[in-house]
Amino acid sequence: MMINPYRFAGLTYHGLDDTDRTGSVNIFSDEANPSTIANGTDNEAAYYAVNGAAISGDFEFLFTLDDLSSNGDNWMAIGVFRSDETGTFSASSSNGGASSMTDSFFVRLRDGANPGFYKAGSLNQAYTFSTGEAVKLVRSGSTISWYVDDVLQHTESSVDTGDMYVIFAHQNGTPDEVKTLSGVQVGIS
Repeated sequence: MMINPYRFAGLTYHGLDDTDRTGSVNIFSDEANPSTIANGTDNEAAYYAVNGAAISGDFEFLFTLDDLSSNGDNWMAIGVFRSDETGTFSASSSNGGASSMTDSFFVRLRDGANPGFYKAGSLNQAYTFSTGEAVKLVRSGSTISWYVDDVLQHTESSVDTGDMYVIFAHQNGTPDEVKTLSGVQVGIS
């Protein structure tokens, strides 16, 4: 198990466990060995609580891209969304419905077709991801910041401070854009 080295002091880190998952069973995680694998063949999505509850207050969400191999049209979205938007979530959507939410923040990993940092359905910062990169989302007050290998890449201000869920989604076909994430952790105070 590789633990992401880019963490804040003073936070308690939790892996994601499938007992806290809502959505596709083909997206799964093991809290004891923090990794998430998407292995279905259709548009699929799942979201996670941490220890049975949505994430409140300041937090960070981090993961490492273990296997980022190209597979044409398939892509994956990973991020967070406001907990009162679960009615918009779709387990059979290629981005879990995040593009239709007001407060969703995610990275889209896709080779050659608009990869980068998104708020709802809008690409706010283009970025091409690579295997081995450590990605981190930090919410501090009303700001969400994205880091790659501990270098700030994008910031969203005036973010709702309500509770959030972690979301994973992928497009149809075997999601070879990301086969495995390691060190999937949520740090909360």
